Parts: sequence; C-alpha cells; structure tokens
Amino acid sequence: MSKTEVDISSGMMLTSQSLNQDLVRQLNALSSEEHTSSDCWRPARPMIVESSLWILIAAILWIGILMLVV
Repeated sequence: MSKTEVDISSGMMLTSQSLNQDLVRQLNALSSEEHTSSDCWRPARPMIVESSLWILIAAILWIGILMLVV
C-alpha cells in the first residue's frame, strides 16, 4: 500500500474561508446596538410575572366554570 498526501483543493479553502467570514459577520451582528436593544436581551422577570398572572386567571376561570357546571 502506498501513502499519498491529500491536498486541500483551493475551492474547499475558499468555501471554508467564506463560511468563517460569514460566521464572524453573524457574531458581530449579535453584539450590535440594534440587536442588544431588542426584546431578547431584556430580563425574563416581567415575562415570568405576566405569564404567572395569566395562568392564575385561567385557573380561577377554570375552577369557577367547574363550580357552575357541577
């Protein structure tokens, strides 16, 4: 068996470099002012409080309807 070295083709290198540059652009976009001021960077506490309130309201309505029906 003979061993031959595998050369990386220039097309593969260009594709890899292009993907790396695209990844860098996307990561830089995540730290931009436009993205960091969006809702996904805000604290989750208000969302948890609001969802808990809606769950409580739904539970009260559900129990109230069950009491009326039964």
